[in-house]
Amino acid sequence: EAIFGSEVEFKVSLDNPDKQSLENLAIELDGGSVFTVKSSNPKPDQFVTNRWNITSSSDQIFSVKGVFSPDIGAQNGEVIFRLIGWKDKDRSKDGYVYAQKSYSVKFLKTEVMANLVINGASRNMTVQPGETLNGTVVLKNSGTALLKNVTARVIIDAPAFEKNSILKWTEIINPQDANIMGEQLNVEKRRGILTWNKSKILDLRQVDPNEEITADFGLPIKSAEDADLTVYKGAEIEATLEVRYELNGENKIISNVPIKMTLNSDTDFETRDEVSYVDGKGTYVIKWIVSNTFHELENIKIQTDIYGDITWLADQLSVPGGSVDFNTETKKLIWMIDKMPLGLDILALQFAFTLNSNNPTQTNLTSKSTFEAKDTITGEVMLKAGKEIILNKKLTN
Repeated sequence: EAIFGSEVEFKVSLDNPDKQSLENLAIELDGGSVFTVKSSNPKPDQFVTNRWNITSSSDQIFSVKGVFSPDIGAQNGEVIFRLIGWKDKDRSKDGYVYAQKSYSVKFLKTEVMANLVINGASRNMTVQPGETLNGTVVLKNSGTALLKNVTARVIIDAPAFEKNSILKWTEIINPQDANIMGEQLNVEKRRGILTWNKSKILDLRQVDPNEEITADFGLPIKSAEDADLTVYKGAEIEATLEVRYELNGENKIISNVPIKMTLNSDTDFETRDEVSYVDGKGTYVIKWIVSNTFHELENIKIQTDIYGDITWLADQLSVPGGSVDFNTETKKLIWMIDKMPLGLDILALQFAFTLNSNNPTQTNLTSKSTFEAKDTITGEVMLKAGKEIILNKKLTN
């Protein structure tokens, strides 16, 4: 059994009576979306989340402390510990599971249910420079006693450079006028704290049973127009909700599982088109424009399908980099680029074709173009879609 927001401790005992070699083994934790590790002994692997390498052949005990933060209304959850190993020291492939132990957890009803949602998500997500983090805090007294002197804090850690956060705190949307405090955590990370208490929301002075209170904020992420994004070395924003309150004269505190936001590059993809007519035939000149300034990209692939009776105009193809393949039978166009390094802010491909005749049932000249690329810093594959080209029936024969 576990209480929302309260710290719990798991102890994993590893017994090795025959003193066999435990080289290249590790303990891994799968907490799903409900459990977040706060601390552990020994310390975890510095490169892989929730993994503890086994460094001794002696019997060992692993202590893992963390908090449960299920969705409001959830009654049960599961935590799984696995003993895994690899045949190769590089661990280039998934490990083999030698043993597994799962724990079913029943969530006890608490006097406070608290939830933080950002851009519609209460779990891990991806964001980009230029976006706004639209957050909502929901507090509910789910018990039978009054809650007094309630304080809610949203703690947001983000990349920083020279004590300037990548978040635009000066342009925050703050309808309930939360107190804002900043704190430098290290050279590359800065913390901002939003605090709502009874001086900001009067109902927090006393929250009755079944009463629900909300608070909102909108916090923009800087774009390339606001700053040189390359100076920010981190690639993650983390937001945590913490609630303090008084119940029957006793002060209590709970916190939720942090929302971890992977900060991908500010990549944008755009499709532009122009058309001209000669003897009733339309010639379409289309440009694919990729812009990017934050992180280097690799394995870029853009493609579309072209429809109708067309003539491909090879002499009007302009390729700034990579390779272009147009299949005359399937009429599929693919543009491949190995890398888009920093400093190369824009890549623009131009291609053209002539529509020779009009099919009365045809409405689209192309499918929606699709863009995919890997962010070399976050490792995330970004997917985007460009517009489809619509046939202008009035000017074609």
